[in-house]
Amino acid sequence: LIFSRESEQRSKHASAAGSDGISDGVFTERLRAHADEEYSSSVCAAVRSRLGWLALFLVGLWGAAFVIDWFEHMLQRNVELAHFVPLIIGHGGNAGSQAVGSVIRALAAKELDPSLRATFARVVSRETLVGGLCGVALGALFLSVGLLCHLVSFHVGVVVAVSLPLVSLWANFVGATLPLLAARLGSNPALTSAPLMTTVIDSSGLLIYFLVAWAYYDFGEAHHLVDQHHSLPHHHGGRSTHGGQRGPGSHPLRNLTGF
Repeated sequence: LIFSRESEQRSKHASAAGSDGISDGVFTERLRAHADEEYSSSVCAAVRSRLGWLALFLVGLWGAAFVIDWFEHMLQRNVELAHFVPLIIGHGGNAGSQAVGSVIRALAAKELDPSLRATFARVVSRETLVGGLCGVALGALFLSVGLLCHLVSFHVGVVVAVSLPLVSLWANFVGATLPLLAARLGSNPALTSAPLMTTVIDSSGLLIYFLVAWAYYDFGEAHHLVDQHHSLPHHHGGRSTHGGQRGPGSHPLRNLTGF
């Protein structure tokens, strides 16, 4: 557009430029300088429109670090759980991105009216169901291939296989809801939905994963289904202050709830 405008201005003012004694080369250079100025201002405007959102999302992503710190004792007892943290985060982001892209495409094609409650409920429920079913299929595939090829232990494989459908279901729900809310509020869904979805899913997906692991090992230990080496420690009242780390008896949920 900039250089198209430059050509139009050159054709309109060619005679005027000659009569004023300004050579065609000088006139072209002035137009190029004006075009560079317009391009620079557009970059600054883009930075201003994006920087605030990115800063907000960066603060939100710190939540993932707090989740990992909260369950640090569990990772110390079973390091294999940490191997699949990138898998959980990546899968949640991928599933949510598919839902966001599908909804934004439908909005751009005027196939959806976000102001209608029936449309809102239909789209969100559909995407949530799709995410859950895809997660079940991928969880079964992960457990089968992982055990067959000896890529994961049985207990950690079960935890990941159970977590995948839950994370996928939650990611699709968030990924379908955010663009519709943005469109209903008059905001740009493409600018905010995908980064906000990633920010939410990174932290909440890890929380789902670690809660599944805690529930599985706690239940397995209570029913003697999990060996002591992979079980979670019981609460013995307090934490070790050595090095600022939790003691072996710390329990993230029991410390907060008293159970």
